[in-house]
Amino acid sequence: MRCNLDDRTLFPDNSDVDFRIDKAEVDHNEKSEWMALKMEVTDGNGGRNVVFDNVFPWKMGEVLTAIGKPPVDKEFDVEPDDLIGQTGRCRVYIDDFQGKTKNKVRAYLPATKKPTLDEDGAPDDLPF
Repeated sequence: MRCNLDDRTLFPDNSDVDFRIDKAEVDHNEKSEWMALKMEVTDGNGGRNVVFDNVFPWKMGEVLTAIGKPPVDKEFDVEPDDLIGQTGRCRVYIDDFQGKTKNKVRAYLPATKKPTLDEDGAPDDLPF
């Protein structure tokens, strides 16, 4: 496998970027459970990077809201396969740990409302 780290973009602190979930797995230890996500993040200007995030249950609502599928109840189940391929936006920051610098997710941003369409396929966002 040939790798080139120059192909990745280290986004500045508090950058808002698009993400696509490429991998999702439930992981756990003796104390808690979380969803391990691998995401490709892009800035719309050709910059891209891969970001990993461990999403604990208390933060999963943020992820679902970011992909446009907010939870409707206080208790809900999430299947990893249902997250793969989903897209949204997140805010990243720079993490520097033991000389390794990488982007990490600071927050998942709520999805912007997409216009609804009438039966003819035209935008139905007129105020009358």
